[in-house]
Amino acid sequence: MVTVVLSVVAAGFLLRERPSLTVLPPPDGPWPTMLFSVWLCPDKKGEAEEVQKCRSGVTDRQRRAVETAIRGVPGIEKFTFASAEDAVKETAEQFGEEGLLTEEEAPPSFDGHFRSVGDADATRPLMDGLRSAVEDLPGVVSVNFSTDHLFWTGKSDLSIFLSGKNLEQERRAIEAILATVDGIDKVYFQDAEHTRKVAEYMLGESPPLHQMADTYEIKVADRRAVDAIKTVLRNVPGVHKVVVR
Repeated sequence: MVTVVLSVVAAGFLLRERPSLTVLPPPDGPWPTMLFSVWLCPDKKGEAEEVQKCRSGVTDRQRRAVETAIRGVPGIEKFTFASAEDAVKETAEQFGEEGLLTEEEAPPSFDGHFRSVGDADATRPLMDGLRSAVEDLPGVVSVNFSTDHLFWTGKSDLSIFLSGKNLEQERRAIEAILATVDGIDKVYFQDAEHTRKVAEYMLGESPPLHQMADTYEIKVADRRAVDAIKTVLRNVPGVHKVVVR
């Protein structure tokens, strides 16, 4: 059993006794916005296998055909066309260096996002619909997906990853310690199933359940609570690591 000394001052923040701690299930949402990019053939033919079907870049006719196909896909909220020149500028801004990519090498693309519909089960049909509509069209190199943020962005300020199959008494001890920390707004418990659900949304595939961990997700009302939590949970049984967002 972990002994908590309530007079301890962690990171300059007073820990004091509280009657109880409310632990919530993960919120239903909102889920991150799913982004997509449809890459078209660059002007310069490359060595990579995925661009072997590109002979001399993408023609205007092919580009218009791809655009028409995207417009016909259900669930797409907005998309725009980015030229090779745009891709070169974006790459230079992202990496802070010019000349990493030339206009001949850069793939023009259609970039956009789907409307928010929920978790991976709800979003996957939209992604599959886009793939089916465009990936085999002339001039298309690949269809790529990403998100604008993580599921817990804005909902949690730090994650407490639990180790192995934690005993109930270890969880009770951890929650008792958290109950002593002032400045906590919300505490969520995310089991391995939900961790996998979040990972599947980000990765596009479901990782093995045994690779997923249970976590506590903590939203603080005072940032000083972050250092306090890291201090009081150091070397506590059942805690694998604490990750600050």
